Amino acid sequence: MPEGLPFRLVDYLELVDSDEWLDIYAQVEKGTLVGTETSIKDALPLLGRTRLCGFRIPVS
Repeated sequence: MPEGLPFRLVDYLELVDSDEWLDIYAQVEKGTLVGTETSIKDALPLLGRTRLCGFRIPVS
């Protein structure tokens, strides 16, 4: 699988509410993780972190 986004960022931004996106992006800039609970838990040791905090995306 290629690394990065398979589409242009603008394509993704059209799919989300811009105000919500800006709020999430601001949190990411502060170091907040975004993803499913499983993906956040998997990333913690790689990032040298122990606490589970971040935006959890519900699995449908």
